[in-house]
Amino acid sequence: SGSFLQGITISDVAVDYTEKGLEYRILEIPRIEVSYKATDLWHKRWLLSRVEVQNPKIILKKDPEGHFLLPKLKKAKGLKGTSLFNFKVEQVFVKEGTFEFLSASDSLKFDSLDFQLALSKEKSNWEVVFQNGKMKDSQKNLNLNGLQGKVRLEGDRIELENLHLLPMVSEEQVDGD
Repeated sequence: SGSFLQGITISDVAVDYTEKGLEYRILEIPRIEVSYKATDLWHKRWLLSRVEVQNPKIILKKDPEGHFLLPKLKKAKGLKGTSLFNFKVEQVFVKEGTFEFLSASDSLKFDSLDFQLALSKEKSNWEVVFQNGKMKDSQKNLNLNGLQGKVRLEGDRIELENLHLLPMVSEEQVDGD
C-alpha cells in the first residue's frame, strides 16, 4: 500500500525453513515502510531514503550437528547470471524487534532490538554503518545501550571500523580491521 511515487508499505513478510522435520519460521515482519524519490528509481539509481522495519521477529537455529538451518536460495528462471544489483539505503530503522538463536547446546534471546543504520552494496561488497543500536536480553542480563561504527563485508572478509559498543554499565570499545 502507499503512494508509489513516494514510498510503499509492505505487510506480513515471513520467511520459513521448510526441510521436513526441521521446519521453523526464520523471519516475521508485520510491517515495512519504504521511502524513496521516484526520480532516483526512474534513473535506475537504487537509492532508498528510508526503510523502517517494525517489530521484526528473527530466529536462527542450528541442527544437532551444528549447521545453521537456513533456506537455500534458488536462482529464478529467466534472470541473467548477475549478482544482486548495487543499492544504497540512507536510513534503516529497526524498531522493537526480537532475535533468538537456538542450538542443541545453547540459546540467546534478545527481547528488544532497536537500530538505526545505513546500508549499501556495491558489486560484492556490503557496508553497514551503525548510527545507534540497542539490544536487551533479560534472561542473561546482556544489554547493549549503544552501538556505533562501520562493518564491511568484502567477499569472505569482515572489516570493523570504529565499532563502539556501549553496555548498560560501562563503555567498551572494539576496533578492528
